[in-house]
Amino acid sequence: MQGASDPSAPLIGGAGAQSIRGGDGDDLIYGDFAPDQTPARLAELAALREAPDGVLEGAFRAQGVVRDGLAFVYGMGADPGAGGLGVWMVDAADRLTQVFAQSARYFDGQLLTGARGILTFEHQGQDMLLTGGFGVSLSRIAADGRPELVATRHMDETLDLYNPGAFAAFEIGGALHVLVGGWERPGLTLLRLEGDALVKAARYEDDAARRLDGVAAMASARLAGRDYAITLSRRDEGLSVWRVDAEGLTLTDMRSRDDAETDFALSWASGLAVAARDDAAGVYAAGEDGLLAAWRLDAEGRLTRIQSLPAATDLAHARLEGRDWIFAARADGTVTVYEALADLRLVERDRLALGDGAALSGLGALVYNDRVLLTAGRADGPGYDMIAFRPEAGDVIDGGGGNDRIWGGPGPDQLKGGAGDDQLWGEDHDDRLWGGDGADQLDGGAGNDALFGGAGADRLIGAEGDDSLAGEDGADVLQGGAGDDVLDGGAGGDVLEGGDGDDRLTGGEGDDSLAGDAGDDELDGGAGNDELDGGDGADLLLGGDGNDALDGGAGADRLEGGGGDDVLSGGDGADTLLGGAGNDRLDGGAGNDALDGGDGADALFGGAGADALTGGAGDDALDGGAGNDVLDGGDGDDALIGGDGDDALTGGAGADRLEGGAGADALAGGAGDDALDGGGGNDVLAGGAGADALTGGGGADEIRGGDGDDALRGGGGADKLWGDAGDDAIFGGAGADKAWGGGGRDQIDGGGGSDQLWGGGGADALRGKNGADALWGGAGADQLLGGNGDDRIAGGGGADKAWGGGGRDRIEGGGGNDKLWGGGGADQISGGAGADQLWGGAGNDRLEGGGGRDRIAGGAGADLLLGGAGADVFVFARGDGRDSIADLTPGEDVLSLEGLAPDFGALDIRQQGEDAIIEAGNVVIVLLDLDHRLLHADDFLFS
Repeated sequence: MQGASDPSAPLIGGAGAQSIRGGDGDDLIYGDFAPDQTPARLAELAALREAPDGVLEGAFRAQGVVRDGLAFVYGMGADPGAGGLGVWMVDAADRLTQVFAQSARYFDGQLLTGARGILTFEHQGQDMLLTGGFGVSLSRIAADGRPELVATRHMDETLDLYNPGAFAAFEIGGALHVLVGGWERPGLTLLRLEGDALVKAARYEDDAARRLDGVAAMASARLAGRDYAITLSRRDEGLSVWRVDAEGLTLTDMRSRDDAETDFALSWASGLAVAARDDAAGVYAAGEDGLLAAWRLDAEGRLTRIQSLPAATDLAHARLEGRDWIFAARADGTVTVYEALADLRLVERDRLALGDGAALSGLGALVYNDRVLLTAGRADGPGYDMIAFRPEAGDVIDGGGGNDRIWGGPGPDQLKGGAGDDQLWGEDHDDRLWGGDGADQLDGGAGNDALFGGAGADRLIGAEGDDSLAGEDGADVLQGGAGDDVLDGGAGGDVLEGGDGDDRLTGGEGDDSLAGDAGDDELDGGAGNDELDGGDGADLLLGGDGNDALDGGAGADRLEGGGGDDVLSGGDGADTLLGGAGNDRLDGGAGNDALDGGDGADALFGGAGADALTGGAGDDALDGGAGNDVLDGGDGDDALIGGDGDDALTGGAGADRLEGGAGADALAGGAGDDALDGGGGNDVLAGGAGADALTGGGGADEIRGGDGDDALRGGGGADKLWGDAGDDAIFGGAGADKAWGGGGRDQIDGGGGSDQLWGGGGADALRGKNGADALWGGAGADQLLGGNGDDRIAGGGGADKAWGGGGRDRIEGGGGNDKLWGGGGADQISGGAGADQLWGGAGNDRLEGGGGRDRIAGGAGADLLLGGAGADVFVFARGDGRDSIADLTPGEDVLSLEGLAPDFGALDIRQQGEDAIIEAGNVVIVLLDLDHRLLHADDFLFS
């Protein structure tokens, strides 16, 4: 019907399918108002369950031909213990009649057990059949549908033809060639028909570049005069494209499960279908554990990924009424119908759930009686389900030029607005609406609709059903409504709203706004500075290029910023946030979140919950917030704050700053000059390589400086501090601390409390300060100061200096020529090996020189002096009081009197019991168990 341009005279179609064209004016067009009477859905026809001798055990793919108004279906059983070949005739009334059955062995003794490969094709005007088993059989199909053997190629000692998985047939140089893919034996075999024999023409082995182990499916396509074979491998999980010509096969492209673009689409690859156009083909590959992925194959044999859909167990293709249909069988017992659009992307048109929900393993498609006859194999039992599909009829309305208003009415309509600002309503059923040029408004209504905005700023509404909306050029508004919708904004700054259901939104080019709303949604901003809001549900948000803002909303979401300076907010739920390249800001929100800043100077906030934050490359800022968090700064000069909870912080490479905050935290600075602060709680700090500054804060902390010249501060609490390698400065702070200097020249200050300090290797300086401290100098010439309190000091190896300070101290010089001062209090001082110098200081001290030529001065108080082995010097001065020497050896040891007497004659020396008494000035020297007559002038030094 051709319309007028007067909008006051509407065009109204009658009942049934109509084709109406409005013309150039502003038209008002109504489609039919009576539902179309032709069934337009998938319908289950029958089930082939029984066949003699287990022919259909493990039924896989079926093939078919149409001859003289009858359809013949050829099915193979892939059960390894049974199997075979069965042939059924289907008449116009959908009655099934079995015309042939062969189990186990078929043609010239070839075994069919476990066979999967089967293909029907036309060769020189004759319908042909290829079957596999322990070899390959080629048959022509007789008028009654029975196969008549032409040639057989048995499996030989190479096992190349053992249980082939798939076939493709080509005319090369006027001769029939059969390409065989190995299910059990990796690789491809090319056979050529010569008379009644199949001759091996070439063999192509499997390798990592070809992916030919376990070929599950094969298809062919002719593009721009070139023949291509496409193979799908189950075990290698690869999709390969081969150009076929007189030279044989040439690999032109390959995709594997490991490729970044596959999204694991080929995981446990299972199904393949190809829809060929003049110069391009849609290649659709399915994986049981992956996705149904769509590629565009160009005339040069190159693949380009264009779409991802839910996983399937097998695929089939049929062309009906000039349209390409892709059928997907699934493990839940459903069959889904997709239509391949002009750009080869798929849009869902129908879905059928089989009655018992049994998993489907193989799918075949045959165009017969103006519809598609499908055979779906069973994964858990013998036989096939027979299903019929016919596209629904409806209105075809073209508004033409002008500002048109078009209603499709009931039925599956095709509405085209054409040029002008048009309004299109699809209403009931599965409609296709094209806005064309101008600012159009499209409303799909109920049903699974496909809406295309075209050029201009359009508004597309999917309403109820699983809809597909494409804004195309212009700043468009797309609203999916209820159902699982697919929205693509295209070029321009678009606004996309998914509505209820599990939706997929793609912004495309331009600064877009995407809102998933309820359901588990997928949002892809594409190029431009986009805003994405996942809403409720477990959503996937991809920012793409540009400075994007992503908000996951409620649910366990995954957010990927992509390129640019992005802002990501996880919201409620256990979210995963990936900043990608650029200086990004990530906020996990409530829930146990995982954040990764990626490249650039990023800011990460974990929020409430036990979060995992990774800064990645760049100078990043990480804040764990509440909860037990794990923070990793990665490369760059990072700032990490654990916040509340028991956190684990790792600075990584670079000069990092780590703050544990409240809770028992673990901080590791990594490489670089880092600053670590444990905060409240019992923390564990490790500086790592570099000159680090570590502060434990409140609580009983464990602190390790690592390599480099580090500064360690324990803070409050009983802390443990290790300087490790390098010249370290350690301050224990309040509390009973333990500190080890490690290698290098360390400075250790115990601070308040009864501390234990070890200097380690190197010339160390240890200061006990207040409290009853224990100091061990270790190897090297150390300086040890006990400070106030009853301290224990051990110099260890090396020429040490030790000061007891206030309190009753115990000082041991150890090896080396040591200098030891007792200070105030009744001290015990032992020089140990070496020529030591001991000063008791105030208090009643005990001084023991030990081995070597020691110099011992008791100082004020009643001191007990022991020289030990070696020629020792005992020093006395005014104010020393009454001291005793327990082991003076006249003629070896010397008494040095400083300012007490001018010479030996001025001394008062007498015997008192067992002891010799010497008085000089106000100093009394008692020589225990010594006869005073053994003393001579040579035993004294006067000064």
